[in-house]
Amino acid sequence: TIIGGAIAIILALYFYIIPFAADTFAQKLPIEYEVDLGNKIYDQLISQDTIDTVKTNLVKQFAKEINFDTDYHLEITVVRNKELNAFATPGGHILVYDGLLNKLENPEELTGLLAHEATHVRERHSLRAMVSDLSRNIFLSIIFHDRSGISSVLIQNADMLNSLRYSRDMERIADKGAVETMVRNNIDPHGMIQLLDLLKRQDKTGQSSTYLSKPP
Repeated sequence: TIIGGAIAIILALYFYIIPFAADTFAQKLPIEYEVDLGNKIYDQLISQDTIDTVKTNLVKQFAKEINFDTDYHLEITVVRNKELNAFATPGGHILVYDGLLNKLENPEELTGLLAHEATHVRERHSLRAMVSDLSRNIFLSIIFHDRSGISSVLIQNADMLNSLRYSRDMERIADKGAVETMVRNNIDPHGMIQLLDLLKRQDKTGQSSTYLSKPP
């Protein structure tokens, strides 16, 4: 009974209590700290990629016409990579692979893509997902309020961002936020559905896309 109880406590800590505490801690971090952390993660990520300056400038000009309803300064970068992917760092950087950008068929799809990632930024999903995934590693840092220790762990694992899987709730929130952004800007929200259909068509595995969840 004692051993069983101890195992149950350990499992509860590992799967529920520690991740919950880590998510709560991440949501309470000052925005300034999150932005600084995101800049460091971005610098590490971008050192491994080649920026497409022309496409980056074009997408930035496009994004200036959209009200994303966020206090974060969004910094968009297009990098040369054949994968169909885009992701956001903590604090406001949005990286778009030109492999995905080149497949987009209309401006509404690009708006949906950017609005989806902007919602992840606004809701701090990248920071929360990273902290949750690495929560066991940074548990002691949280207990001792060691922000520098947390930064070290997250920066060392920055590469996980381009394959990070958000929870279903986070994806639903991002999809809903993207649709709301498009409606607020008088842009056809069906662009989100078209984007999802595009990703499904390009999926070489024959499985449904894991990049975006279906809009509600």
